Amino acid sequence: MVAGYKYVRRSEQKWTERANQTGGGFASFIKDEFLTFRPAKGEHHIRILPPTWQYRDGRDGDHFSMEIYVHYGVGPDNGAVLCLQRMRDKRCPLCENRQRAEQRGDEEEKNELKPIRRALMWVLNRKEQSLGTLVWAAPQTVDRDITKICRDTMTGVIYHLDDPDDGYDITFEREGEGRNTQYGAVRLARESSSVDGKYIHYILEHPLQDVLRWRTYEEVERMYKGGYDDDEEEAPQPRRRRMDDEDERPRQREDDAPPFRGPAEESRPRPRAKINDDVDNDRSAVGQDHGNVNRYGSRADELRDRFNR
Repeated sequence: MVAGYKYVRRSEQKWTERANQTGGGFASFIKDEFLTFRPAKGEHHIRILPPTWQYRDGRDGDHFSMEIYVHYGVGPDNGAVLCLQRMRDKRCPLCENRQRAEQRGDEEEKNELKPIRRALMWVLNRKEQSLGTLVWAAPQTVDRDITKICRDTMTGVIYHLDDPDDGYDITFEREGEGRNTQYGAVRLARESSSVDGKYIHYILEHPLQDVLRWRTYEEVERMYKGGYDDDEEEAPQPRRRRMDDEDERPRQREDDAPPFRGPAEESRPRPRAKINDDVDNDRSAVGQDHGNVNRYGSRADELRDRFNR
C-alpha cells in the first residue's frame, strides 16, 4: 500500500470500451461510442433484440436486422466504409474505381472493391451480458439461416425470437478464419424467455440507423488513397486487401442472388444448420422495401408503451 494513494477499480464496461477501440488508422462504419459483437472462433449464445429502426421514408423496420452495404479493406489502413451508391444513391469513389477496374479487365481489383451486404442488428451476448447491447454486422447468410430456423415446417408455427417478452435465444458456432469462416450448429432455445426492459429502452433511444458513421465522397476517396491529395507527388497506391481473422471478406462471386424474402420452408425450429460465410449480392439498398416478412408485429411506439408501463 502506497501512502496517499487509493486504487480505484474500473468497471467491466470501461475495460470493454477500451478494448473495443480501433487501433492505428483503422476506420470503421460504426460510431466509436457503440460496442460491437465480433464473435471469435467457438460457441456463442446471443439474444437478438427487436427492430426499432426505420427506413429512409419513415416506415418502421420490418425485420430485426437492417440491411447495409460495406466496402472493406479500404486503403493502406484497411478501413471499412458504408457504400454511398448502394445505400444513398450517391456517387461512391470505390464503386467508380470498381467500374474502372472492370473496364480494364482487372478482376481482382473489381472483386476487392465490391460492396458487401451485411445484416446489422442489436444483440445481447448472453455469456457477457454485463456488456449491454452490442451492434452486430452479421453476414447476410447468417441472418437468412437464423430466420429459417424460426419456422416449424411441420406445423407452420413461427417462433418470434426477437419478442422481448416471449422470445428465444440463439446459439451458434464460428469456425475458420477469413474466407474460410463458417457459422454452424445454429439452434433456437427450447424455451422462451424475456429480456430486461432497460435494453429495449436503450435501442429505442439508439435505433440502428443512428449507430452508422457516414463519410463524404471526399473522405472515402482520401481513405482509399491513403490520406493523400491528388496533387501530392508521392501518394501511395491503394493497397490490396489483407486477410485477417475476421469474417468480413466474401468469397468471390459475381452472380446476383435474388433478394432476401423471409423465412424459407425447409428447416425445423431447432436444427443444426451449416452456414457458409457467403455473400448474397442483392441490388436493393437501405431505404427501399426488401420484401422482408415481419417477424415481430410491434412497432417502436408499441414497444415504448409496453416498457413504460
